[in-house]
Amino acid sequence: MKYISIIVGIAVVVAATAIGLEQFGAARISLERENKLELVANVKVDEAGDSENADDESAAAVEVKRGQIVFRSLKSNSDGDEKHALLISKKQTEYQQNLKALSLNQQRLGTLWKTAPLSKRPQLISEARAAVFTGLVSDLFPAWYGTTWDFNGVTQSPGEGKIACGYFVTTCLRDAEFNLERIKLAQQPSQTIIETVVDSVAVDTKITYQKPIGDIASAIRKQGHGIYIVGLDTHTGFVANDGTSLAFVHSSYYRPPFSVTAEPVLGVNPLADSKYRIVGKILGDKMIEKWLTGEKFEMKK
Repeated sequence: MKYISIIVGIAVVVAATAIGLEQFGAARISLERENKLELVANVKVDEAGDSENADDESAAAVEVKRGQIVFRSLKSNSDGDEKHALLISKKQTEYQQNLKALSLNQQRLGTLWKTAPLSKRPQLISEARAAVFTGLVSDLFPAWYGTTWDFNGVTQSPGEGKIACGYFVTTCLRDAEFNLERIKLAQQPSQTIIETVVDSVAVDTKITYQKPIGDIASAIRKQGHGIYIVGLDTHTGFVANDGTSLAFVHSSYYRPPFSVTAEPVLGVNPLADSKYRIVGKILGDKMIEKWLTGEKFEMKK
């Protein structure tokens, strides 16, 4: 019996060690995947919206599914980087055209909203939210990639001039057809920006101190698909969650090239290193209703 007990004990220890190693390995792989997402997967999209692998050399440019995060490459002198440069240039050229398309969609949905019975309004809210999310993630954010950061930057044209972090946030929201005071709001603390546009105070505008970035990322994942505004020690920006990846989208002062970028949340960036964080999920029902009606956002005091 004594020997049997020893053998059983050894087996238990071995099993526990194996489970621990498996969990550790899974966590390490998850972190590696997060940190390698400098570029969204190369895909081609046909008219029906289906995608196929497009990593071959014949791909002229990187295309992405509508509503899929486009990460900005921080690398240089690579074929993938050149393709993304072409995509960003294309988005900048099409910027006004894409803004007009989003505005027309807003007018169409807003007209339907005025006469829609209460039972149909949730459907219109969902359609409008999807339109704004896709417009920001697929068209507006990528067009700004590479625009130079400056503490006093106020440009309204992606790819031209310089832009500060707060102005990047408010300009994107203004250009997405939200009725707000772009300049005045950009000059406020990030908490004021968040509390002005989010629907409620709850990760929704909950201030955290010195939490590991992994906990913040997990909280955002639990909140689900959507766009978040984050306020940090001395910085602000967006976090986009497309249901698969998280991207920190901001006008970055942190390291060359000191410009608007979209990078993995888990990495070397102000979001990961900040001690103070406040996170607010935007595009809630009330915020989208204001988008549909054109109602102005009154700045919180």
